Amino acid sequence: MPHGENENPIDVESDEDRCKHQRQDLINNLHIATWFFDKRFETFLKTVLIPKWRLEDYWYRYEWQHRGSMHVHEIGIMRDTSLFDWDNMKDNEDEMSRILSHFDSLVTTINPCPDAPVPVRHPCQKANDELCDDLQDYIELVNKLQKHTRCSPSYCLRTKNGQQYCRFSFPKDNVEHSFIHENDRE
Repeated sequence: MPHGENENPIDVESDEDRCKHQRQDLINNLHIATWFFDKRFETFLKTVLIPKWRLEDYWYRYEWQHRGSMHVHEIGIMRDTSLFDWDNMKDNEDEMSRILSHFDSLVTTINPCPDAPVPVRHPCQKANDELCDDLQDYIELVNKLQKHTRCSPSYCLRTKNGQQYCRFSFPKDNVEHSFIHENDRE
């Protein structure tokens, strides 16, 4: 049974204690969390991704990072979309432009306030009555979850020729339009 169900409701625990208990409840009931994540993704796939992207086929898998966060990797094939032949298109400027224009029409990202501070409190920890469902909530969410904010030797910092660098090449410049980069790696 999750922590706190049989406790006296008058006893109020600190946010830190509540987070510890919630984390332990998740660890003790991982099968429930995994089932919920699976059902939630399947619903999102059927009601949003398949209709929005006109998917005729797809493949996905779940992964768990060492910190315990679940996520999905997916690839799909859209109906009525031509396949790209890299060897033929990489030297054809018109074809490359057409493909990039098509891609820009499908994929976009935006951070309305990239210089906003990363919130100390995780936006997903807000209670419903704290949410305004406005631009500020979105900014906090993006800046907390979608930014590479801290480099550390245990995560991404590497040393080459005596110089430290981020293995993800951060910080990166903002890019207004998509581009295709031919990677020389095997």
